[in-house]
Amino acid sequence: NGDYDVELRAAEGRSDVALPTPMRVNLSGDHAAANLDVFAEVNGTIEGSVVDESGKPVPSLQLRVHAGPTAEAAARDAFGILTTDVDGRYRGTSLAPGRYLITILDPYLTAHAPAPTGGHEIVAGWADHISLQPFVVHRGDLVDVQLIVSDRNGNPLDDEVRFELLGSYGPIPMTGRDVETSRSGAFPKKLVRGNRYRFTLTRPAGQAPVSADHLIDGSAVRIVAPEK
Repeated sequence: NGDYDVELRAAEGRSDVALPTPMRVNLSGDHAAANLDVFAEVNGTIEGSVVDESGKPVPSLQLRVHAGPTAEAAARDAFGILTTDVDGRYRGTSLAPGRYLITILDPYLTAHAPAPTGGHEIVAGWADHISLQPFVVHRGDLVDVQLIVSDRNGNPLDDEVRFELLGSYGPIPMTGRDVETSRSGAFPKKLVRGNRYRFTLTRPAGQAPVSADHLIDGSAVRIVAPEK
């Protein structure tokens, strides 16, 4: 008889199991019993590695885990960020069942990690543990880009522009940024040649979208603002 603290601990390497907080129970009487049924949320785990063209591991590289092209609408805005360790390895846990893309971003050319079954959409189920083959990335060249916002008569405008990185399946989540252009069209950002970007005026929102790829150093992207 007495008071007890009961704590559940996962076996080594089972970081995919979400365990309840410790519980306090009291046992008293000749036939004391405490009901400690618990339910552990076991989600999927996905892991792999990133190397460059020479086979050397790429450390401290951010990857984005986001909804795949056929994911349910409710999961479209879900995303997470993984970072490779000193050996170029990454590991994502607690992935809810669903369809995901793993995307490499700047300063490398945008690409999706290959799925074990072919293609790029990775299907993670309940308690799945998916190990991916090493992912080879190619470094892109950084180039200076000039944004020119003007009215229909060609007069320059000082405006705010959002630019997003585009992948094979559309805009990549959490890559949209707002920047102010100067009267001369200056754009304080280096972009990666070989990636695709979309530039959109944000005042008013969503006006005059322009997509651009095959950027070279000194590229000029012209956006013509609506009259009103």
